[in-house]
Amino acid sequence: MNCRNCGAELRSTDKFCPACGQGVAEGLDRSFSHLLRARLEEVTSVDSRFWRSIKALIFSPGSLSRAFREGRRRQFLSPIGIFLLGNLLYFLAPPLSDLQLPLSDQYELQPYRVLITGWVDHYIAQSGQSFEDVARLYELRIAELAKVMVIFMVPLVALVTQALFLDRRLYYADHVVIALHYLAFVLIYLISTSAVFSLIYWLAPDGDGRYLPRLVPVVLCGVLIYAAPMLKRAMDVSWWRAILFTPLFVVGFFIAHLTYRLLQFTIGFTLVTIT
Repeated sequence: MNCRNCGAELRSTDKFCPACGQGVAEGLDRSFSHLLRARLEEVTSVDSRFWRSIKALIFSPGSLSRAFREGRRRQFLSPIGIFLLGNLLYFLAPPLSDLQLPLSDQYELQPYRVLITGWVDHYIAQSGQSFEDVARLYELRIAELAKVMVIFMVPLVALVTQALFLDRRLYYADHVVIALHYLAFVLIYLISTSAVFSLIYWLAPDGDGRYLPRLVPVVLCGVLIYAAPMLKRAMDVSWWRAILFTPLFVVGFFIAHLTYRLLQFTIGFTLVTIT
């Protein structure tokens, strides 16, 4: 008898294919109850790849990246699969202001504003529209783009880890894997803390949100605290080096984030000017 999934030869005592792991009976049972039972087991089993991957991503920073590099891949979701999961949550969640800045913030608050104010002023003068009208058009465009453009952060963050750990002699693709895992955590973390913020604001008397500032240090420190063990495991370096390089990584991540914001503005405002 042969496996119906990969064609490998099976022994009479085999319950699972030794080549691909599919159950011998799985290829024969086509009942609706089997279909529901199999999918339910995939989602709810604590041993499933999904839950194993989420647990490792949150509670063992960097272990997924190291496992992927070492060839231990079947037991976890792929790096791009985990990132797309975070991106899916971002799609479904309310917009995160840090990843979707309004035109006023881009124009007034960003360190690269000297590069963009002339362009914005020229377009306003040429089109005869007010700043507020242009800002509304821009924010409509950004609402369409922001949740798609997060992927542009991946190669930027990968360049940061590659620059910091050149002596590790890893392939750039290895750094892309680390960036995918790190950004997946950042998206899930930001969405979760944003939900907590919203709940506390809703529960606060008169909706004044006076309890929110107490959570701000926790939110800001979360990504920083995650970075050290992530670098330690993902880059396979000592704790002292991981801790020493964490501030440099955070600075690099901030620069990558600013680059992403500038790129987002450039594409978004270009769409405003040509429509």
